[in-house]
Formats: sequence, structure tokens, C-alpha cells
Amino acid sequence: MTWRTAGVWTRQAVGGRRAATQAEVMQAEKLLFASHSGVAGINFGQYDAIPVECKGPGASAVAPLQSFTGLEGKLPAFVFHNLQQMKYASPTPIQRYSIPCALGIGLDAPVDIMACAQTGRCEKKRN
Repeated sequence: MTWRTAGVWTRQAVGGRRAATQAEVMQAEKLLFASHSGVAGINFGQYDAIPVECKGPGASAVAPLQSFTGLEGKLPAFVFHNLQQMKYASPTPIQRYSIPCALGIGLDAPVDIMACAQTGRCEKKRN
């Protein structure tokens, strides 16, 4: 008998379910992300035209993140892996400034941020 749990098929073993093997997980990921281009519904060419306002102590020291490629080793491995799987290359305007702040890239240490995206949804990150 097979079960689907958290997007991964598993087979029931005597006394319970066995976890999917690494090969099975990789195959499931391959099928899931095969048709994803990384640009669905997003016009990355217009990102530079979106105004971004940064205020507060040290705001001028924050260099905007131009791509996700330099974040390997700075992000948790599973987050970086998911960025690669989704084929995301360019951060959104809010990510360009919030990720360097949260990770302390180019700063003495990570800093608290409060950000509001174009959608009007406010997000707060506190280190």
C-alpha cells in the first residue's frame, strides 16, 4: 500500500510507513519542478523601476543584493536548494534590501528590519 505524505510517496512497511529514500525524494522534486521556469507571472525586467526607500541608522551602508547566486553558505542549505529548484535568479525589490540586512551582509551584524511590499502586505523580521 502506498501513502502520500508531505508531497512524497511512501510505502507502508510492517508496523508503519517507511520514509522515502533520498533517490525517491530527488525523483519527486524533479517531477515537481520540471516545468517551472522561475518567472511565472513576474516581470523581472521592471524590478529596477520599483522605488525602494531605506531609512534608519546604517541604511545607506546596505548594498542591494543583485542575485541569489552569492548566498550559498549564507542561507540554510534547504533554502538555497529551494531557490535553485524554483530557478529564481533575481531577488524582488524587497528581498534585495531585506536579505542583506537580515544576514548582516556588508554590515557589522544583522539588523532589524520592517518592510512593506508593493502589495501592501507588511512583513517584520527581527533578529
